[in-house]
Amino acid sequence: MYKYNRADYMSGKCNHHDYYSQFVSKGTIYLVGVVIGKGAILDSEMHDFSDIQDIKWERAAMIIVDGLPALSAANGGKITLEDKIHVLKAAAYMIKRNPELVK
Repeated sequence: MYKYNRADYMSGKCNHHDYYSQFVSKGTIYLVGVVIGKGAILDSEMHDFSDIQDIKWERAAMIIVDGLPALSAANGGKITLEDKIHVLKAAAYMIKRNPELVK
């Protein structure tokens, strides 16, 4: 289940982080910790993690499963690569703020 849909996000009812973080699960956090790497996340100096190679985000986006049904429903039945990467980066932000989420 999700709190905000795409229309809410586009109208400004919620911000970017709030919209995409609602689709982050424990599995998503684990995936980001493994594929992107906790060290890379903690070492990142960019708020959007753009100093981490795009190929890493794209690889993780090919694996992500958790949260996709809700994301699809909130997006009106479609999910883009960019949507998946935004969810992954929301998980990375959570790890950056709370490194104990990943071993």
